[in-house]
Amino acid sequence: MRTSQFHAPTPVSHTSARTVTIVELVEILKADPAPVLIDVLGGSGGHRSVSGAHWLPGAGKEDSKQRLGARLAELTGGDKDRAQVFFCQGWECWLSYNASLSASALGYTRVNWYRGGAKSWQACQRTGLMEAGSTHSYAGSPGLRSRNGWFHGPSAAWGQL
Repeated sequence: MRTSQFHAPTPVSHTSARTVTIVELVEILKADPAPVLIDVLGGSGGHRSVSGAHWLPGAGKEDSKQRLGARLAELTGGDKDRAQVFFCQGWECWLSYNASLSASALGYTRVNWYRGGAKSWQACQRTGLMEAGSTHSYAGSPGLRSRNGWFHGPSAAWGQL
């Protein structure tokens, strides 16, 4: 687990999670039940993310493993076999790599790491490879309508654990 300098190039594969490409992610999203999408980009400001993702800022930091475990239990209904996909802003973010390590260590069996992150997802949308409207923005006030979806803040439960 990387414990500092989280903004740096990441490996091309993961030691304890399945590394997925954009094509594989699109297929995974068609599953029933859908995987739990987890955006771990840190910070308190708004940013664009994959639609339907739960924002758990900084979940890949070393001191967040217990909070991550509690939040994953809630998001998966306690089902450790439910697929999850962890991602961050892009391939230069260790937070999603670390969060995937933590999920695996917590006993989750279908952990996926989307190395390309929100930047790759958005690039595919701009080039027409992705369905329009499959991205949303995070901002401080939940429930505000944006041009491409809903604004979402960090999960209230995440900050309180």
